[in-house]
Amino acid sequence: AGGPYTITYEYTDANSCISESSNQTTVNDLPAVSFTGLEAAYCLGDAVATLTGSQGTGSSFTGPGITDNGDGTASFDPNAVGLGGPYEITYSYTDGNGCSATDSQSTSVYDLPTVSFTGLDANYCEGQPELIITGSEAPNGSFSGPGVFTQGDGTAIFYPEIAGLGTHEITYTYENGNGCIGTSMQSTSINEQPVVSFTGLASEYCEDALAVTLTGNIASDGSFTGDGITDNGNGTATFDPAAAGAGGPYTITYSYTTPEGCTDSESQEVTVYV
Repeated sequence: AGGPYTITYEYTDANSCISESSNQTTVNDLPAVSFTGLEAAYCLGDAVATLTGSQGTGSSFTGPGITDNGDGTASFDPNAVGLGGPYEITYSYTDGNGCSATDSQSTSVYDLPTVSFTGLDANYCEGQPELIITGSEAPNGSFSGPGVFTQGDGTAIFYPEIAGLGTHEITYTYENGNGCIGTSMQSTSINEQPVVSFTGLASEYCEDALAVTLTGNIASDGSFTGDGITDNGNGTATFDPAAAGAGGPYTITYSYTTPEGCTDSESQEVTVYV
């Protein structure tokens, strides 16, 4: 680069007469161009990236997934270009002297891993023992969520009692070799454990005593079983000493199961004398 340089053309004819012509020219440096903002790899679902060129207005970007903004910047959308690569992104600039230069970089777009996990039910009862949940990419991946303790080997221990009452989201996350992250989420509910009791039963009766009504503490629900029992289907029952017969002690049990499947029961003993 430099100048002006003088370029001369000389001609000598048959009579040894010499003629010449001279022109001057200058050699200009190529513009220095570069751009930033493009990663070597993307995953499907990644946000649109902004690319910024070194020369500003008058420069431009071209390539798959590129939207040139006309001001020396561009947007690269990994989701528009789709899976594959390497894709070449080129930044170009021509200066006032008509000298052009480009900078090219490559990027690839990878798919997200598809992951899942097993071992988690939709419902648990308060106080149930812990259980193991296992990710599809074990021994890789990790778990998060209330009551979850990840084991570092693609499994986790879930403690319903620690998670507490309510509905909780449990998430399994795995990052593959391309740096793409897949997640799987499941919901589980921890339901209150019922506490039942019943009234109306004495510990002793004579065989000829009148029948008595037993009443459970869960209004209009629950059931009774045992000798001499007639369950009324509404959270009450009738105990008839004569139907039970002399003997005992007989075990009378009141049980209740919630719609979510949580069960509790209480038993009392009764003896019938002649």
